Amino acid sequence: MSEPYAILAIRFLVAFLFVAAAWAKIRDPESLRYRLIEAGASARSAGLLLVLVPLTEIVTGVALISTNWLAVVVWTQLLLAVFTIYLFHLVRKGLVESCSCFGAGLDVPPGQAIIRNFVLIAVLAIPYSLLSLPLNPAHAEIFVPSVLTGLAATMVLTAFHMLGRRQARILSENEG
Repeated sequence: MSEPYAILAIRFLVAFLFVAAAWAKIRDPESLRYRLIEAGASARSAGLLLVLVPLTEIVTGVALISTNWLAVVVWTQLLLAVFTIYLFHLVRKGLVESCSCFGAGLDVPPGQAIIRNFVLIAVLAIPYSLLSLPLNPAHAEIFVPSVLTGLAATMVLTAFHMLGRRQARILSENEG
């Protein structure tokens, strides 16, 4: 049975958004570096994230249009959820004033980026409802690794953030 057009459209739309965001970061790495350091990352971790963030976005975009895309949908939702929680944390701490997920030319307030991510998470849930896929233990082979990946990503982002803040505090103490 062929895939409904709505599901195909959702897959390609979200894949396009991920690849477009990666392309913007690749074209303007200094803007991404600035935003990462502004959010508390050290210069070294910002350099690593300059490669990892666009690479993750490209892999996610390509995976969404691959044949085993249902597993990727759950992973993508978790990736968006982790980033959204991290962005919310940065906003709450006053560390970021805008989100430049699509490059410096398309800065949006973080509140709008958070709402956009929630909408994308909801849109990615549509294929499950259209295909009437029940959530049962058989999906554990997809869900459990996705949750573990999300938790690992959260820990890595939190560690980078904490190390960057610690390094900034040590530098300010040494200057004063």
